Amino acid sequence: MVELRHSWFSMFFCFCFLFTGCGNGGAGKARQRYEIMRRGLQERVIHAYTVVRQHLEADKKKYTDPECATYDHPVYGCTGRCMLSSECPGGKATIVEGLCDSQPYDIRCCFSAITTRPCASFDHFIHGKTGHCTKKSKCPHSNYMSDLCPGLAPDVECCFSKPIDNCPLLIADESSRVPDDCLRCIRDVTYNHTTGTDTCEHLENGEYICAPFHLNDKYWLEAATSCTEINTDWHFCIQDYECSKATVQAYMKLHATTKSLGHRPTCEDFARIHKGGPNGYKYYSTWPFWSRVRECLDKT
Repeated sequence: MVELRHSWFSMFFCFCFLFTGCGNGGAGKARQRYEIMRRGLQERVIHAYTVVRQHLEADKKKYTDPECATYDHPVYGCTGRCMLSSECPGGKATIVEGLCDSQPYDIRCCFSAITTRPCASFDHFIHGKTGHCTKKSKCPHSNYMSDLCPGLAPDVECCFSKPIDNCPLLIADESSRVPDDCLRCIRDVTYNHTTGTDTCEHLENGEYICAPFHLNDKYWLEAATSCTEINTDWHFCIQDYECSKATVQAYMKLHATTKSLGHRPTCEDFARIHKGGPNGYKYYSTWPFWSRVRECLDKT
């Protein structure tokens, strides 16, 4: 019994000495040891946080993704760069989702990265906020405005047309070309071409469309910014048969691709996208239009 009590007393004494500093004025020494431990732990935490932050800051400059770098944007071309969405000069309007999936969740593909805020935010009376800073020689149709790219080279201006440069590693998708018979039937169903007159009309929703393909200014603009061969006078182009054909072909190269559809484009895809826009091939409302185009194809 005496040995047991002695053992318990020894354990209590060791605990008291180590953690409370009993004996020899140990209370002060215990607090001193605690402060040393606390400061050491705090310094290690701060150091670890600093190292992690430095790595994150360095990685901001390394965000790359081939999907973003080679995406042929209908307005900005291949100027996409993976970056923090909050740092994209053009804001949400110039961000394309799903192109930087290999990067952290807050990294997006920004298409006004090579620009300045005055250029990206300038509201052009025709093209809207589609400006990007580029060399004047690479701006199609000299469609640029001066003094919107401060701090950049003298030959760089705010361009409101798609850059001429081709996308790196981008291979043209010839499957996006609309076959002649399909294009002819889209025209015939869209407009009664037997009258021989190309007319324009205002729809109830305020939209202004012109024959022979019933194109509007938005349809033409998307196609024109991706193809420098399309006439710059949209009102003339959408009434002219050859120019409007080129407009439809350019529009389909943007929106009716194997990549976007998940399969090789068919005449059905072309017809429904023509009628309903980029996602028209998904809409039930475009089915009647395709049915009429199919009847036309069956007759030919």
